[in-house]
Amino acid sequence: MHSASDSLRPSGNQQAYQPLSQGGATHRLTPPGEEEMLSPEDLETYTPLEEKLYDVTNYLESGMLFLIFPFAGWCSKSLYLDDQEAVLKVSSCCGTFTERRPYAQLGSVDKLEKLGICVTISSDLARVNEKGEGGISPGCGCDHALVDELVQTLQHRKLLRGNVAQMRKLDYLYKKVVSIGQQLPEVMKELEVPHTPRPVPQHEAPATFEDKTYDVTSYIEFCLACKTKSLTLTQEEAVLNVGQCGGILENFQSSREYAQLHHVDLARFCLCGRATNSGLGTFSPGWGCDNTKVSEITEELQSRMYARGTVGQIRKQEKMMKTLATIADEIYVIQRHLGIQYPPDDPTLAKILGGIGSVTLPPSRGGQMQDVNDGVHLQDLDQQVSNKTYNITNYCEAVLGLILTLGALGWTTKRLELGSDETFTTEENNCGSLTVKTPYAQMGNVDYERSCFCCHLVNTESNTVLPGWGCSQELVEEITEELQARKVKRGNIAQVKQLERMQQVSLEVDIKTELILDSKSIPYPPDAETKHHMYGDNVPLILTRPPNPPHVNPGAKFPLRQYDVSNHCLSGLLFLGGCGLPGPCTRITMTLEEEEMSMRTVNWCLQKNKRTPYAHLGSVDTSTCCVFCSSLPELAVPGCGCSQGLVKEIAEELQERKVKRGNIAQIKIQENIMNEVLKTGVKLDLLLHHLRNRSHQ
Repeated sequence: MHSASDSLRPSGNQQAYQPLSQGGATHRLTPPGEEEMLSPEDLETYTPLEEKLYDVTNYLESGMLFLIFPFAGWCSKSLYLDDQEAVLKVSSCCGTFTERRPYAQLGSVDKLEKLGICVTISSDLARVNEKGEGGISPGCGCDHALVDELVQTLQHRKLLRGNVAQMRKLDYLYKKVVSIGQQLPEVMKELEVPHTPRPVPQHEAPATFEDKTYDVTSYIEFCLACKTKSLTLTQEEAVLNVGQCGGILENFQSSREYAQLHHVDLARFCLCGRATNSGLGTFSPGWGCDNTKVSEITEELQSRMYARGTVGQIRKQEKMMKTLATIADEIYVIQRHLGIQYPPDDPTLAKILGGIGSVTLPPSRGGQMQDVNDGVHLQDLDQQVSNKTYNITNYCEAVLGLILTLGALGWTTKRLELGSDETFTTEENNCGSLTVKTPYAQMGNVDYERSCFCCHLVNTESNTVLPGWGCSQELVEEITEELQARKVKRGNIAQVKQLERMQQVSLEVDIKTELILDSKSIPYPPDAETKHHMYGDNVPLILTRPPNPPHVNPGAKFPLRQYDVSNHCLSGLLFLGGCGLPGPCTRITMTLEEEEMSMRTVNWCLQKNKRTPYAHLGSVDTSTCCVFCSSLPELAVPGCGCSQGLVKEIAEELQERKVKRGNIAQIKIQENIMNEVLKTGVKLDLLLHHLRNRSHQ
C-alpha cells in the first residue's frame, strides 16, 4: 500500500486486500437471475460487514501523469469498504480527492472489458464516461482477478446494505407484524378481555417476478458497430449485457436495482419509432419499430420498479404502520384490563431493556398511537396526495419547432400530471409522444430559478418546467410548492419519519408485552425445557442468538445551520462576463435544515433555490489542491477557495446528516424495529403457551 492511503488503513478486525493465492481460488460474478438470497439469520440479525482496504492505483495512468507533471508526484488510489460505505481516495503531492457513498447509492456495479485484456469497474463511485474514461482499473488495467473480487464484493455489500436488502427485510418484517396481529385476538380471548373484534390482518405474499431475457439489439447499431445487447430482468435487478464483435472488442455488463432505475418511459418518434427510456439506458430493438416488444419491456420494468423499488417500500411501510397501530391499541386494552402501570419504574425498565442505556419512550396513551414529539397519529403518517394537472407548454419551443420544420412537426404541447406516487410529463406533436414517469421518492431535488429578471422555471433531475413564454411566475411557484410537498410526503423523508414512529411504537409494544408476562409471573427468556416444549428443534433465532444492543439514536434530529459559501472568484467572473449586469457579488447561501440541504444563489440577474434531501446527496467529502485550496466538489467552493476550516466543518455536518437522515439511518432503524417485533412475537408465544396450559389443567 502507498502511504497516501494511510488515513484509510484498517485496524483491528479490518483486513487489507491480499492477492488471490496461486493455487487458483476462482471468483465468478453472480449470473443474472441468481442474486444472493438472504438467510433468516441475515434478515433477523445485524452483522457488521468486514472492513477491507484495496490498492486500486492504475500504474500506467499514474506513471504517465508523473512523466508529464513530475511535481505532482505519484498518484495513488485506494478503495476502503466499511460496514455501510465505500470510500475511494485519490492522493498525490498536489492534493487529495475523496468520494464516499453508501452501498445503497452505488447504483450499478459494472464490469467493462475491452479486447479481452483491459478491464474496468464502473459505478456511481467512479463512473466510466461515454469516451471510456474514468472508473476503477487497478494495476496495469488487466488485473481480472482483483476486478472480479471487487465487483463481487461491492455487489454483495450492495445487496446486504442497499435497496434490495431493505425491501426483503421489510417483506420479512411485515410478515412478522401480521403474525403478531393474528396472535392478539387469541390472547385477548384467553385473558377474557372485553373488546370490539377487528378484522384479523392477513399475510400478503411479496410480489414475485419470473426471470425474463430480451434481445434488445438495435440492427442499426449492429450494422454500424457490430454491437449486440440483451436485457435480463431478475427478481430484484435489471441486467444489461453489451457486446461488440462477439465480446472481442468490448464486453460490458451493467446491473441496476429496480429502486435505482429512476424512471421507465415509452417513447414514440418518427411515426412508427418506439423505444424504452430508463435509468439503465435506452432500448429500441430491431429496426426501432417493434412496438410489441418495446411495450412489453416498458410494462415489465415499470411493474418491477413500483413493486420492488422505493414506491413499493413506502406502500409496504404504510400497510405495516396501520397493522402496528392496531396491535398497539389492543396491547393498550390488555394493559388497562390487567391494571398494569405504564411506564414502569426505572429498575423494571432497566431489566426489560437489558441495560442498553437510555432509550426514549413514547408516553402512555390510549386508543390512537400518537407520536412522542408532536402528537401526530401513527395512521396520519400515511400521507396521500390529490391528483393535479398543469399545461406546461413552452410557446417559444413550440413556435421554433414549427418554423424549423416548416410546420411538419406541428404544435408541441406539454402536460404535467401529479399523481399519487409519481409525476407524468407528456410531450406530444405530429412526430409522436413521450411520457416520462418519475416517482416522488426518486426526485432528488426541486429547483426554482428566476433569471433575466422575468424568466421563471423549475428543475428536477428528470424534467425542466418552463411554461408559457417563460414569465409565468405564479404557475411556476405553484408547481414548485406542489412538487416539494409531494417529494416530502411520498419520498425518502417520509420513509425515515415513518420508520422513526414505528421504532418507538414497536419498543413500547415490546415493553408492555413483557410487563404482561411479569403480571402473570412468566419468566422471559424461557428456560430450555419451555423452549423445547414450545418450539421443538426450531427455536427462534432471537432466543438462541440474542440481538446486539440496538443502534442508539440512528435517526437524530438536527438544528438549523446556515453558511455563506459565496465564491469570490466566481462573482468576479460573472460580473466581467455579464458586462456588470449580474452585479459585483453573487451570493450563495447553504442552509442545512432538518431533512434537506437548501442552496440559494442570488445576484441582480439570477435567483435560484435548490433543495436536496440528505438521502439524495452524493459524496460530501472535501477535496484539496495545491496544499491551500479546499472545496466540496459539486457543492461549494467558499471564499477564494482556501477556506479549509469552513469546508471541513460543512463536510462533517453534511456527512452526519446524510448518515442519520438517509439510507444508512433507514437500515439501522429497520434493524431496531426487527429486534422489537421478534421479541414481542416470542413473548406472545410464551403467554399463549402459559394460558393454554393453565386452561387444560
